[in-house]
Amino acid sequence: MKIWKNNVEVDEYGRIFKRVKVKGGSKLQPAKVYKNGRYPTITYKDNGKKKIATCHRVVAESYLGRPLQGTETVHHCNHQRNDYQVSNLCIVSRATHDIIEYKGLYCKGNLK
Repeated sequence: MKIWKNNVEVDEYGRIFKRVKVKGGSKLQPAKVYKNGRYPTITYKDNGKKKIATCHRVVAESYLGRPLQGTETVHHCNHQRNDYQVSNLCIVSRATHDIIEYKGLYCKGNLK
């Protein structure tokens, strides 16, 4: 398990969990994934404000151990937006991502 922000943790299968308070401590609970947009998203709190993040970026950032830079994009190697396993994601530049998508190329994940 890798820690993302605050109380959000991710495993290598792309499952996202939130740490919730319970009597006597806390426990991990699967995060609710919303699929009403182009990419699956989760909600989380940052300094008391509700925010939204796409699942593939959460997984990528947690396994990189840092936020993505402005020039970096997360690419789904099998072109399936709802498959955000670590082995299916790779970090590429925006220009490279455009070429991969335009030509329909496949790649190997580079997060491990």
